[in-house]
Parts: sequence; C-alpha cells; structure tokens
Amino acid sequence: MTELSPPTSLADVRLHLERAIGSVAPDVVDEVASLGPDVDFFEEFGLDSMDRLTIMESLVASTGIAIPDDVVARLTTIRQLTDHLMSN
Repeated sequence: MTELSPPTSLADVRLHLERAIGSVAPDVVDEVASLGPDVDFFEEFGLDSMDRLTIMESLVASTGIAIPDDVVARLTTIRQLTDHLMSN
C-alpha cells in the first residue's frame, strides 16, 4: 500500500506529476522537470483524454486530494495543479 503524501511545494507537485505521467507516458517523464509552470503538459506531451483521466486518478491516489470531475479539464499546467492540490 502506498502512503498518501499531500504536496507541500511546487517540487512536490512536480514529483507527483512525474510519477503520474510516467504511468501513461514513460518516454516523456524526464521532461516534466524542465517544464515551465504555465505550459499545458497535455498539449506539450501529446496526451489524450484517457491519459488525462489516468493521470488525475493517479494524483488523487498519491495525494489523497480530490479532483472533482468539473475541475479535471481545467488543470492543465503545473501552476494550476499546484494551486488546486495545495488549496484543498
């Protein structure tokens, strides 16, 4: 069983995102660290809607923080993810 680890910084969010993206697109996971905070990572990495769903489910599982369905489509950048994950 994986221990939940809510993010406390931008670096934590990047780590959670790297793990989540690695589960669907391991070939681009090394590029997450160099991604600007306002770059749409779904567009940047060519991820589709199923990848989005898998990534968001992985983030919920690893952080214990809910991401409501109506918010999922709006969380496309590291800054947006950070704002959501650290305010909930």
